[in-house]
Amino acid sequence: FFAMLVPRTSQLVPRPPGSLAAGAAVPPPSVEQLDAARGIFDEFDRKERDVEVLRELRKVALEEYTRAFDAEQRNSSQARTPELWVRVLELEQTQAASARLYGRRFGVRVESNSHLVTTAARALDPSGRVSFASSEETLTMLLPEAVGVSSTYAGSSSVWVAVVGEDGIAVGHHPIALADLADQRAVHRWCDIPGGWRVGLVLQLFVSPVALLRSHVQEFEARLRLARAEVAACEEKLKHIVPPEVLHS
Repeated sequence: FFAMLVPRTSQLVPRPPGSLAAGAAVPPPSVEQLDAARGIFDEFDRKERDVEVLRELRKVALEEYTRAFDAEQRNSSQARTPELWVRVLELEQTQAASARLYGRRFGVRVESNSHLVTTAARALDPSGRVSFASSEETLTMLLPEAVGVSSTYAGSSSVWVAVVGEDGIAVGHHPIALADLADQRAVHRWCDIPGGWRVGLVLQLFVSPVALLRSHVQEFEARLRLARAEVAACEEKLKHIVPPEVLHS
């Protein structure tokens, strides 16, 4: 084990001067030292792999960001209409009314001032639920009113989530402020709708590819800094558990 350990840790931990006289015999590591070092060395390997993966992810994100930025500069005169992406996961009826609604078909509609999208209607099961997860259906809606939206100011702009029957008539609505979606990250939300309805869905506002990719680069940079700090912490653990003369033998 230490035949593998020494070449790597010797690059990380400077040999203390005079820690072992030249030609002196190196005391064999104890079983406890070996077990502790083995666990830390395994952890060190995992953390190093994390660093490599994050470094590659940051590189790819930065390349994509650069391409998107260049494309945006070339087409700066062409305004992009924001889009809202919606993935409906589940619809449930939480009140006793679900018993008389069993077998009837319901869907979910998302609407703004200018556009709307609706899922296909599905039958309510005996437990009062409709699952949309297996359909893998993503609804896409143009959302021009999202231009200039931010997390600190969005006016009164909202989208509305509604439960609709087979006849297309809404049985209730729930508003979602566009400001809640301004950072362009996917948001998982449960919407409580009058009449005992709950809708589980994921929403993501897509305004600017450049802004979205920039946030990815920043996220990977933050995770990379954390991973490097964890590698350094593993090095410190080795210093405290394994005697220097063993590490550098």
